[in-house]
Amino acid sequence: MTGLPANIANFVKQEIRIAKSRPLLPVFEAVSNALDAISEREGNGTIYVTVLRHPPSIIDATPGDPHTFIIEDDGVGFNDANMGGFDQLYTDRKQPKGGKGRGRFAYLKVFEDVEIESTYVDGAGELRHRKFKFDLSYSGNKAEQSVGSGPLTTIIRLRSMRPEYASHVPKEAATIAREFMSHFLPVLLAASNIEIVIIDGEKKKRLREEFRADFLISSRDQPFVIGSRTFMVTLVKLRPKIALRHRLILAASLREVHSDYLDKYLPVLATGPLELDGEPEGFWLVAIVQGSFLNESVDPMRVTFTDESIEDAPLDIIEASEQQAEPTEPATDLFGEPKSIRVIRADALKIVRDELEPYIEVAVRVRSRAIEAYISRDGLGYHFLKAEAGELARNLRSTDDQAIESSLHAAAFKERRKRNDQAYKLLSATPKEKSEDEYFDKWARVVDSIGDVAKSDLANYVLHRRVIIDLVENILRTTPEGDYRREEVVHSIVFPRGRQSGEVGTEQQNLWLIDERLAFHEHLFSDLTIGRVTGHDVESRLRPDLAIYESGFASFHDGAKPPTQLVLVELKQPGRTTASRDDPVSKTLSYVRQLKEGRAKTEGGAVIDIEPNALTTVYILADWTNDFKAYLDREEFLEMPGDVGRYRYRPRDNIMFVAMSFARLLEGARRRNKIFFRRLGIEQGA
Repeated sequence: MTGLPANIANFVKQEIRIAKSRPLLPVFEAVSNALDAISEREGNGTIYVTVLRHPPSIIDATPGDPHTFIIEDDGVGFNDANMGGFDQLYTDRKQPKGGKGRGRFAYLKVFEDVEIESTYVDGAGELRHRKFKFDLSYSGNKAEQSVGSGPLTTIIRLRSMRPEYASHVPKEAATIAREFMSHFLPVLLAASNIEIVIIDGEKKKRLREEFRADFLISSRDQPFVIGSRTFMVTLVKLRPKIALRHRLILAASLREVHSDYLDKYLPVLATGPLELDGEPEGFWLVAIVQGSFLNESVDPMRVTFTDESIEDAPLDIIEASEQQAEPTEPATDLFGEPKSIRVIRADALKIVRDELEPYIEVAVRVRSRAIEAYISRDGLGYHFLKAEAGELARNLRSTDDQAIESSLHAAAFKERRKRNDQAYKLLSATPKEKSEDEYFDKWARVVDSIGDVAKSDLANYVLHRRVIIDLVENILRTTPEGDYRREEVVHSIVFPRGRQSGEVGTEQQNLWLIDERLAFHEHLFSDLTIGRVTGHDVESRLRPDLAIYESGFASFHDGAKPPTQLVLVELKQPGRTTASRDDPVSKTLSYVRQLKEGRAKTEGGAVIDIEPNALTTVYILADWTNDFKAYLDREEFLEMPGDVGRYRYRPRDNIMFVAMSFARLLEGARRRNKIFFRRLGIEQGA
């Protein structure tokens, strides 16, 4: 296409996208054009970038937002050839250098006014001068050329920066200089002698000179090949005077396009500087990836690559290639071209990892020891992962307990899934496969590995029980003010209040404190009205603490399916001396009668039928005060064997009442689990 579009304002609005967080992008574009102009002249040169700001703040004297950037260079200038390219929308004049023909329109996205002035040499070898305004109404340069004088000079004045962009420009001159260093890092490392000078008020920064003197320790290039394309990784060691962190930069045409912190892909890598002899503050490693393929793949504004989302992580490719396994995607297409930016980045990261291997190995050893110590101290359920501590350490960002627990939990989940999948695969084997000796050898290995997982799961479960017993014991003590905690606290530990079975995970249920068999209930309602439990078959606001429906609990039966029975739990406030006033026997009799009149429903609406004559068990839990013992005597409760509580059987309604003190409840739970606590070394007082 020749000539500029009639509606350049709409073109900029629709086609040119620059994030507010990248306000300097048009300035970088102007500097990049200046670099090309000096390179075309084939000599040394200097680019001056002057920042003009609004007055400083009258409150704290911080620098004002910039309003103008002036870029001046001593390149070939806007000669007829370059002017012709400027006046073409999709000019291919700079295509060999990675130019896309749209960069100059970034000026108009961020600035309201652009003025260009250039002294150059024409085709006859004469100095000429042209000056023109570039704005949203620009339709091609029509200004007359005049006789030039003085040196070759091009000045681009980017004026009236739009406020939404200006507010995101760094306040300090040093910070702006570092943004330029970051963006043009490949240029500063190149062998050319082109200097970029930033002038911001009274501060002047010579980027190449300052970068090489103060920041650069060393750099080296290492090529790699993917298919028919060659790429280069430049490994740069920088002094930590500049807050770069360890980074991976994907560059196009000597300019940064995308940057990531290296610990995103190498989690074990320290986020601080690495040690280096002769450098007391250590160094940052910055890896810059370049190649003609990247130059061709970058989008017109050089903010991303066009073939895919730049955020896709390459870890799956790295791991596959390391293990010599089949890669997750081909590296090249049928023509030998790299399949994606992702595979390029993955190969570059292998080079980076080799460069940093000594540091990574030290970090892995430190994190491995931290993982092993955590398993021995707090992670009893992860013993089967000890052998994998080294591998887990490679993806561990820190050694704090939260990071280690999260890593172990994820690894344990994957390991359980893998071993279960192995078992299911063997179960689905063909009869012929099952008849072979190898089949039984595989089963032996799977059973052995599942046993490791099961033992670790059991250890976690037993540890959980010890914690719950200690917690309840502490709750049953009086508070510092001499009061007892409310019954709701104990209730919530046994089973969360206001919930039913399908809404609560097994780890939140501690019914084993009362009776081990309750853990296998059919359905449970906790502190819900009888109206809610029965689906309003019975309109009642009575609210049992726990109403449990159980198939075959505490009974023998001959049928294929045992009858559903009802279990109620009534909790009294710890330390209460007037528990008898509630008359728990009469109260629970009302619960039983109304619950049997209606039909309980699960959260999914399924009906739970109870046979009218099925056994009902009622647990009454309270502190064993004189008042409560006297109440049990009046109700003709009998002593249970071993003095663990009292019971009363009501044959007319087939109801068994069991009264237990909180102290006996905890003692019984501790006795039942004592042998497990001892084997794990977590007995009381351990």
